[in-house]
Amino acid sequence: MTGCLEKKISKLAFRMIDQVPYRWSRFRRIQGTVWPLLIPLSSLYAEGMKLRGRLYRSGCLRIHRLPCPVISVGNLTVGGTGKTPTVILLARILKEAGRHPAVISRGYRGRARGRSNVVSDGHNLLMGFREAGDEPVLIGESLPDTPVLIGRRRINPGLEAVERFGADLIVLDDGFQHLSLDRQIDLTLIDSRYGLGNGRVLPAGPLRESPEALARASAILLTKWDGRLEPGRGELAARRWNPTAPVFHARYRAVALVDAKGARRAVQELRGANVCAVAGVADAEHFLSTLSSLGAQVINSCLFTDHYRYPDRILPWIEGRARKADCVITTEKDMVKLGGRVSDILALAVEQEIIEHEPFLSFLLERIEMHER
Repeated sequence: MTGCLEKKISKLAFRMIDQVPYRWSRFRRIQGTVWPLLIPLSSLYAEGMKLRGRLYRSGCLRIHRLPCPVISVGNLTVGGTGKTPTVILLARILKEAGRHPAVISRGYRGRARGRSNVVSDGHNLLMGFREAGDEPVLIGESLPDTPVLIGRRRINPGLEAVERFGADLIVLDDGFQHLSLDRQIDLTLIDSRYGLGNGRVLPAGPLRESPEALARASAILLTKWDGRLEPGRGELAARRWNPTAPVFHARYRAVALVDAKGARRAVQELRGANVCAVAGVADAEHFLSTLSSLGAQVINSCLFTDHYRYPDRILPWIEGRARKADCVITTEKDMVKLGGRVSDILALAVEQEIIEHEPFLSFLLERIEMHER
């Protein structure tokens, strides 16, 4: 009876997490007297997540282990910290270091229901965004030589990556809360500007777990870093809740404009251009500010909730908003869904850049070698 209850609690927690990126965009608009009413729900959710963590630590809930090292990329907040660019960067630098990584993901909002689904076999993209979700498809497009697999229980695609594709290392996308899979490195991302927000969990705040969960992190990556010398909110949160983990800094670097057929153009073409910005991401404000910093004049914008699927009925409205613009600019994640459906559309391709690249790589390889001894 107890075991059945534990499984139900774990399953409920996963379902709540799965809905987080979509629902928080609504919750954060709630103001005034409504917000205090959410605090009891927030406390209940936080206690549920703490109980779930204790069940895994005590062995009541099983932790599965893969026959190779696992690097988890995750966060405490509901989105917008740059997990997908970080996953892509990790796979690339590990490949350059002589490893054979594979990426496994949940496949959020994808329709695929198999225990393990191959998005990319390392040569060909085998699934679209409707089946796999937008982020796994973007990862597959960005890593043409790396297998990408999805599955609700990540142990299943992880085993297939090892047995079928010969992966000797797994990069686990959005894995900080996926406690049922053992990992050797828990790389936890924090937005350097906003830190952990108001420090509350859903629905009264942006967190998936209480701030003390940050103590699980092996290393902390402060993303969207602007080069400031004094500690920002992200660094203060990292030092408070996990003073022993190494802290690294990362920022986006705009590298190209990419059309629907994959042809690349220089980002300098944005300078002085009148653009319509289209984005369905968790941090659209950062996307807009990046366009402005590149010299673009954003004369109109179409902003949607994270992972927005862009039904056909919305396309004429976007086209209408873009009528006076020189072109439509979107994110790489949104281009997966909009390419070929909106005219004159370009994606702003960005790459994650880790400031302390060599120390970061040394940290990764040392941890991996420790596990393999």
